[in-house]
Amino acid sequence: MSEEIEIVPYAEDWPSLFEKEKVILQQVIGSAIAGIEHVGSTAIPNMPAKPVIDILIESEAFPPSELIITSLAGVGYTHKGDCGVPGRHFFKKGSPRSHHIHFTAVDGEVAQRLTRFRDILRGDSSLASEYGELKQELARQFKNDRDAYALNKANFVNRVLGMNDS
Repeated sequence: MSEEIEIVPYAEDWPSLFEKEKVILQQVIGSAIAGIEHVGSTAIPNMPAKPVIDILIESEAFPPSELIITSLAGVGYTHKGDCGVPGRHFFKKGSPRSHHIHFTAVDGEVAQRLTRFRDILRGDSSLASEYGELKQELARQFKNDRDAYALNKANFVNRVLGMNDS
């Protein structure tokens, strides 16, 4: 059964929820972490979002070892493999979901896309507003279909990243 997609208004505590989780992750897999950042919509001020904290972990130890996977399981994360995204291993936590980890190689393409998209929207309120409206419309349209929701967001993400190619 698929979880229903719910977009909620921005919550001021999302950054602190990330910081609390960052401390936990550093305690359990600290030596594997080369970089850890808050990404996704909850990392963009005033952005409506699914109430799920997206965490990017860049690691020299990519793909994650069994020890890393087991350590993350010990603090509630389920390893989902790459979920069709080469260069990333995905972990989820909570029921309903509360946290995602995007585990990537240092400076990998996935990591660069996640941070660039976040930074572009942080710096352009009109693009951020457009994205927020799109997400709310897609959540209404695809309330029980995460795959269709994500696929339809991808066009916007690709357009934004393409507009800002160096």
